[in-house]
Amino acid sequence: MSTATIVCGGPAFSILPAACFDYLTPDLGLAGDAAASFGQLVECLAARTAFGNLPGLVYRDGGNTVIREGHFTAQFQTPPRLDLLDLQRYDKAGFGIGVVNKLAPYYYATADGAGQRSTDWRMRPAAEVLEEVRRLRHDHDIRKIFFIDSGFNIPLHHAKALCQALIEANLGLRWNSYLRPGECDAELIELMKRSGCSLALLAGTEGYSAEPSDVSLTLEQVGRLTALCRQGGLPFTLAIGFGTPGETRTTVDQKLAFLHQAAPAFATLRVASRVLPHTPLAKLALEEGLIRAEADLLRPTFYLAASVRDWLVDHLRAAAEPEPRWHLL
Repeated sequence: MSTATIVCGGPAFSILPAACFDYLTPDLGLAGDAAASFGQLVECLAARTAFGNLPGLVYRDGGNTVIREGHFTAQFQTPPRLDLLDLQRYDKAGFGIGVVNKLAPYYYATADGAGQRSTDWRMRPAAEVLEEVRRLRHDHDIRKIFFIDSGFNIPLHHAKALCQALIEANLGLRWNSYLRPGECDAELIELMKRSGCSLALLAGTEGYSAEPSDVSLTLEQVGRLTALCRQGGLPFTLAIGFGTPGETRTTVDQKLAFLHQAAPAFATLRVASRVLPHTPLAKLALEEGLIRAEADLLRPTFYLAASVRDWLVDHLRAAAEPEPRWHLL
């Protein structure tokens, strides 16, 4: 058996850190953004120096699980140790090596924070991102990049600056990232293509509510993005959620009609919504008896509206059958 110290962390762990820690029984945990604090923890463990003051540290004390207060916020000042990774093996997986462009908060604890704003993100300067990409290209012959960014296009000026830097560097890259409803225009789509973007993954299509007014608004916003991508010749993917609260046959068919009209390169039709703690959906799951307490959400729990539960899967399967690029999940 290995004597290595086992440390857990990441977005999923940070949602229910105490429950995850008790279930997995690692040696230590890091709740919240641990991009930099994990490196500090490793250095402390190697030097056998104290690390108990790290914000977000999760550990055991007298049989109790303790989570240190505070949140660590990485500023990307230390470049990743790419030499420690088998990058060629990652590269062969096909989708590209991940490079952080900007980060949104891991998780909004309340419904009040459900909407992402550009002020929420921590953005890396375009020159800094370009330097990491240049290292990947020159030192490791990596040509496929995935920009880790839940909304590459927001804010617009940052996205354009990075695309322009990539164009001027002329590194011969192919890259992908997410686009989100909000700031976007035809100029950005053109710059993305010229800088090597081969596929845009459209996010923001799986809202909490399926009330007709909410569905119409969401599809209208996403529709603006799909139109820009089509006009600019940039392939894109879509993921549409079905079965959220308020879903009816009318809203289901409205979403299907939108998929036909949007004509994405690939579409995922997702049945039911994952219930996450501290969200309106978790509150509804409690009210309807789907869960007894939010701690139950340590195990995957999905919400499917009773109004569509009996027929939705068959209906979507029939709709997807003649569409080879639609994937029912």
